[in-house]
Amino acid sequence: MIRTESGGRVPASYRSGKYDEWRRRNHADADAPAQAKPPSEFRPRWMKHNERVSKKMQGANEMRDTQQIVKERLRKDKIKQRLKHKSKGKKRKR
Repeated sequence: MIRTESGGRVPASYRSGKYDEWRRRNHADADAPAQAKPPSEFRPRWMKHNERVSKKMQGANEMRDTQQIVKERLRKDKIKQRLKHKSKGKKRKR
């Protein structure tokens, strides 16, 4: 007799062995070394984002002129001001 998933008992002759065959096939594939899969069009959004960020970081080491540096500083200051203003508004609502 063999126990089923629900806890019932059935005769061993009902056993087909399909699970054992499936397990043997799939575990043989799992033992093989992991190969890098080629990039696919169907990637999660976060993966695409990480690729863009890594590309930007590679280009970050390039020399920038003073105009680009000033523009970046102004952009960061503008973001800080927005966040500061946004956080003040939340405190008043309490």
